[in-house]
Amino acid sequence: CAGSRSVRVCASDQVWAQRYAEASVLPRLTNVTTASCEAEGQALCGAGAGYTAGALVGRCCSVLGSGDDSQCSVDSDCEFSGAPPALQAQGVAEVSQQCCGNCRAAVGGGVCSGTPAYAQQRCVEERQCAPSPPCFGYTLTTA
Repeated sequence: CAGSRSVRVCASDQVWAQRYAEASVLPRLTNVTTASCEAEGQALCGAGAGYTAGALVGRCCSVLGSGDDSQCSVDSDCEFSGAPPALQAQGVAEVSQQCCGNCRAAVGGGVCSGTPAYAQQRCVEERQCAPSPPCFGYTLTTA
């Protein structure tokens, strides 16, 4: 995963955001292989949609690697109900669910070959995606 990757997180400041990127995202990108991309892609897609192998490693770095770790697209996404999110001890919002929009976009053609109906089932019913922030994979980056 050579090159720069962008990850947006809800953090108390830029220092904590950088620490999160270095501790959580960089190790994932450093360990990306063709085999790990295939495994992660198949886990996301499930039995009902094949993994689109396209430009496999580049796609994995952008979408399954750094893109899925993003928690927001703009600063206001981190102001849930007018208040800052609860922050973990390390200063970054604790997020455990994938955003529904991100999941549907990936399963329904961004990473997988699933139909919109399958994407809905896979993301909402099986993976229990989050309909709104806080969630991870807020944007789907394919470049």
